[in-house]
This record gives sequence, structure tokens and C-alpha cells, in this order.
Amino acid sequence: KRKNLTQHFLQDISGIGPKTISKIYKEYQSLEELSKESHTKASKRLNLDNLKVKKIQDLLKEMYN
Repeated sequence: KRKNLTQHFLQDISGIGPKTISKIYKEYQSLEELSKESHTKASKRLNLDNLKVKKIQDLLKEMYN
């Protein structure tokens, strides 16, 4: 259970902060859309490290499955 509910759940991943989260929402209609895209394509689209995108997608896939 989350202790700090004012913080976005993606910020639980190290290296992910408010700027990255706002970038994700600007590029994608929904987080589910991001979870379905290949991590290499998403990495280029978001201009983020492949590993970070993979961690985000793994967390999202847990939520949507």
C-alpha cells in the first residue's frame, strides 16, 4: 500500500519523476497505450533510456493484466 498518495505511482520507479510523467502523458492518450507499445519504440518516442521504459511498462502490464 502506498504511503504518499499525493505522489504518482510511477515515481516509485527510481529515476522517474514529475517531468518524465508529464512527458508520458503528453505523448500517450493513456498509460495502457504505453504498456502495449514496444519498449524500443516507446524509448525513442519519450527520449528515455530503454531500461527505464521497460520498468515502466512492466509495472503497467501488471496493472492492466
